[in-house]
Amino acid sequence: MVKMVWHVFPRDGAGGSILTEYYVERGQQQALGRYDMVQYEGQKMHVDPQQCVLVAAEDGSCLYVYAQGQGPTGWRTSPYEPWTWMQPGESVALENGHKVSLDAQDPEAAVFKFERSQWEQDYGQQGSGMLGQSGGAYGGAMGGQLPPGWISGVDQASGQTYYYNEQTGQSQWDPPQ
Repeated sequence: MVKMVWHVFPRDGAGGSILTEYYVERGQQQALGRYDMVQYEGQKMHVDPQQCVLVAAEDGSCLYVYAQGQGPTGWRTSPYEPWTWMQPGESVALENGHKVSLDAQDPEAAVFKFERSQWEQDYGQQGSGMLGQSGGAYGGAMGGQLPPGWISGVDQASGQTYYYNEQTGQSQWDPPQ
């Protein structure tokens, strides 16, 4: 089995306020909070020391984000959509390229982005953006290829892989079955 790791790091333009980055393996968890984004005691006191907890899915498919602390935790899947805010006790499953914000008072200054490493080994993504023959999630009779009519590309704004059906015009973030 490939050892897939999620890279959790400050999003470009986070204003230098995020001080840490993490690598979270399948089945492991990592808390994110105030101490990931402060330089001195007393700063960002409205953000909990454990604002949210990330848990990497056993199959590596996503990161489960559990809101904790006193205030909301934000998330979004695209830079073109507004933040969605989870209250403590709520959770969401996020995927490659998605983001989480720890600070409801200044969301853009406290953003972590998620990237899945080992994607090529697990899912066969090649440099051209097309899926290769390595199997992974697309194994079996299809031999690791996309279904007929489907192509993949990379969204320039988010860096996320998308899938487009040339016959129907349908596009989606999730790989077609």
